[in-house]
Amino acid sequence: MNKKIDFKKFINLICSMRFGLFVAIVFSIIVPTIIVGTIFVNVSVNRFAANKEEEFSINNTALKNNIISSGVISSDIPDNVKALIDNIAREHNCRIQIVNTYYLVQFDTNSDSIGATSISANTMTAMKGEKTREYNKDAEYIEYAIPLVSVSASIDKDRSKRVVGVLCTNYSTKSITAYQKRMTRVGWAADAIALFIALIIAF
Repeated sequence: MNKKIDFKKFINLICSMRFGLFVAIVFSIIVPTIIVGTIFVNVSVNRFAANKEEEFSINNTALKNNIISSGVISSDIPDNVKALIDNIAREHNCRIQIVNTYYLVQFDTNSDSIGATSISANTMTAMKGEKTREYNKDAEYIEYAIPLVSVSASIDKDRSKRVVGVLCTNYSTKSITAYQKRMTRVGWAADAIALFIALIIAF
């Protein structure tokens, strides 16, 4: 009777050791995979977002320089500036406005707003010569308000600067959100594969 009990204990011990080994193998594979996968996804998404913002910044600089060099802050902007605006608006799903010093919208890719008053906090700050950036994660857009500064020679030959308007650009960030979702799915797939491999090794 005692021998049977001892044998049973021995079997239970072996089973518990095997289960412990199983758990150890699974955790030794799946936990590092989850950690590395999460870091990889975050780094990839942050890099993609940074590259997008760099594109936005380059576009804003090109637009600002072209508008200032044209010397026109009105709805009747030159064709080359219009073409640049159209290309950026189409490529990045971007709304672009030009606001004059009276806070009137002189140009808007959404033509319904031309002639309307724009007194948002960002526009008012930019009119003082300060660039603003606002990221709305829920609405999926990044909005910039950039002062349009005219540089002219004064009587004493010093170059004076004055704000002649504001360039407002509103870029959609849906491509960043879509990329994040895609990379998250890749991370989940990697975790599932790692778990499957761990189960095979453990058994």
